[in-house]
Amino acid sequence: MKEIRRIERFIHSAWFGVLTKVDPDYLIGQMRDVENERQRFPISICG
Repeated sequence: MKEIRRIERFIHSAWFGVLTKVDPDYLIGQMRDVENERQRFPISICG
């Protein structure tokens, strides 16, 4: 959770705005959607 907050702070930072024009809230929403799906359907690697 600490790492997630750190990433979200970066995405909302001025530096992120210099690097890209992507809407920070949209990006965070997409990342949360991907994570939610990953948690619902975890991939297991069986040898």
